[in-house]
Amino acid sequence: MLFTKKGDKGKSSTIDKKEIAKSSLVFVVVGTFDELNSWLGLAKLSISKSDKVLVERIQQNILNFSAIVAGYKEGKYDWADETKLLEDYIMLNNKYIQKSGFILPGKNQTSAQFHIARTVCRRGERTLSKYYYQNKTKKLADIVTYVNRLSDFLYLLGLKY
Repeated sequence: MLFTKKGDKGKSSTIDKKEIAKSSLVFVVVGTFDELNSWLGLAKLSISKSDKVLVERIQQNILNFSAIVAGYKEGKYDWADETKLLEDYIMLNNKYIQKSGFILPGKNQTSAQFHIARTVCRRGERTLSKYYYQNKTKKLADIVTYVNRLSDFLYLLGLKY
């Protein structure tokens, strides 16, 4: 069933079945990264095949860490390896990075979409950091690092395309 009507009173359930207000920080975090995933789904339509594969991996990572934030306890993810993958990509493509100054997004549609994704990612990073400081765990610390690098990666794609 598409609707349960449980949300009609402003509440929803996390993966571990805790019923909490939809305005709770956990839902702000998960919702922000859901928004990011949607922007990435749009932006990836106009990029190289190899970059598209990487963006799709990132989209899956977003689903994975969102599940962890929402209470999923199973599975092991090596966020250090995923962070390193982004760092390696950034280093290989650093020729696109401007050395100083602010950038004006909107060079073209794809570039603008990646810059929107970057700003959504930064917003997600801020809310995730707040959530992390309220619920400190090693998994969350590694995810915060990954998301920080992800926003750098999205900045680079905004410049590259």
